[in-house]
Amino acid sequence: MIIINTGSTRTAFDDATADPSVAHYFYVVKAINAVGTGAQSNEIDLVVGPAPVTRPSFSYDGTDVVIDPAGDAINPAGGQGPTSQADITAISFSADTPATTITTKMTLANLTSIPSPGTTFTTYFVVWTSSNGKTYATEVDVSPGPIVAFSWGEFNTSNNQLSTFNSTTGTFNQGVNGTITVNVPVSGVGNPTIPITDVNGTSAVTNPYGLTFAGEGALGGGLFFTSPMDRAPDSGFGQRWAVCPPPNAAPTAVLTATPTSGTVPLTVNFDGSGSFDSHGDTIASHTFDFGDGPAPVTQSTPTISHTYQFAGNYAATLTVTDSRGLASTNTAEVTVMVVPAGVSEITDTTATCSRFSSGSAPSLSTVQYSVSKGTIKQTSPGGFFYWVKVTAAKGSNTFVVNQSITTGNFNTLFSIASGSTVFNSSCTNVKGTFTQSPTTNTTRNTVTATFTAPSAGTYVISVKLNAQSMDGKTVPTPSTVGYSFSTSGGSTQGLNLVKK
Repeated sequence: MIIINTGSTRTAFDDATADPSVAHYFYVVKAINAVGTGAQSNEIDLVVGPAPVTRPSFSYDGTDVVIDPAGDAINPAGGQGPTSQADITAISFSADTPATTITTKMTLANLTSIPSPGTTFTTYFVVWTSSNGKTYATEVDVSPGPIVAFSWGEFNTSNNQLSTFNSTTGTFNQGVNGTITVNVPVSGVGNPTIPITDVNGTSAVTNPYGLTFAGEGALGGGLFFTSPMDRAPDSGFGQRWAVCPPPNAAPTAVLTATPTSGTVPLTVNFDGSGSFDSHGDTIASHTFDFGDGPAPVTQSTPTISHTYQFAGNYAATLTVTDSRGLASTNTAEVTVMVVPAGVSEITDTTATCSRFSSGSAPSLSTVQYSVSKGTIKQTSPGGFFYWVKVTAAKGSNTFVVNQSITTGNFNTLFSIASGSTVFNSSCTNVKGTFTQSPTTNTTRNTVTATFTAPSAGTYVISVKLNAQSMDGKTVPTPSTVGYSFSTSGGSTQGLNLVKK
């Protein structure tokens, strides 16, 4: 099934018809030129799967700040099982109110006091960094019986052992998804604030992880295997705790663009640095959609450049996401108008729409005038057209033609004459309305063209200007006056008023 013919030289395509519930989409590409259609490309298989779940970097309630899949524990003493008593699946933190005691909880796949074959006891560590920058851990040593010893202290990460020892209380709950809890005095780990409200502040628990080790010999006096039976998570660390930010609100996206119009190819600099979060969260990511087909770009920095290769009106949008994962809901949009190069011309009044569109209409660069008693008289030609191609959306459109004096000591502009017209791309007349701001005692004015486009596409605006409106005006000094005519998105055209 052909889903699109991109036309021209465009090589990018976004398939907006894809159904996420379909597991596979297959695509091929064929190139077409004036000779014919070439052989198809290799086939691409797009595999559609569930979107990855991103956990926030912090936790308020402390439940499962570390998660780890079951079945990854090993026995360092020969590899025989079972090892499920050392297989960590989750670690949680909690505190009483007011916070005087922190309780660590480790969840195991199938907790028992029986060690793996070739070992005589199992040791369980929950490790974290406290708000004072020191690393602490709870340690639980378990041998058959069960015989359980609970302790806590500062932790040496180089040898995975406590460097200070403090006895404490805890619980040992055997069975599937069994748990071990250990109580630690808040005063012994730097008196952290529990909870904090600033997501960027220093929390009571940072970089939490868990370790289990096997040992041989008497409990409390035996030797550890240096390689852990399990580490949870397998790499990195769990969530920070306890962070309780105020209720989140969506950030506000703000987008600016420079320039917003021009000719092909048009490079536009987009800036989302004005985006903000009313609750003080940082803006974590910026997603720019340029509106011309390529996939949106997501990045941490707020500025980006994009080049538009084809004429058209494009709605560029920005969505921002805050540090708590909430995306903006407001519309941050800038319309970029891109027109073909060489889209405007000044001609005499014999030119037609078809001749302008085909490029065969002679350009006019000069209007001459005679002088009589110090005033302008007999301008030639008596009028002229300013032509411009525009890209219009379906429905009501308004375009502004700017006229300005660029050189010369003069303050009179050409006025519009009857005969200004709007044409479609086939040079069929489309009804338009033309209005002009004052033309005397000024060096700059505008002609506004308003029309209703029956369909989106390229249209031609023809503004007829009356050169005889200069008659009777005091001769300028110097005698030559430079004028420029431009339209947003169109190239600028110049005309000189010159003494014969």
